[in-house]
Amino acid sequence: MKSYKKRSAFFNIFQFLFMYYPSSGEKICILNGIKSNLRVDGRSLLDIREVWISLKTLNQANGSCTLQTPDSSIKIYCGIKVSFFWINPS
Repeated sequence: MKSYKKRSAFFNIFQFLFMYYPSSGEKICILNGIKSNLRVDGRSLLDIREVWISLKTLNQANGSCTLQTPDSSIKIYCGIKVSFFWINPS
């Protein structure tokens, strides 16, 4: 299981390096962080943040949830609205 997490974390960083085209200085900073097993916020590569999930939080959406960190520093609202249109083929 640990090797899977390491590959997953490495893949995420690899994807960031080559999909978003950071500068050479940013690439060096990211690669040094990988080598020292450290993120910018002090967590190791395999440490995860605790996240709270609340369902059905938006009344206007057919499906919704809220993702939040325990200290409320990050809050993300997600919702989906579904509409069906019938087309008369005549």
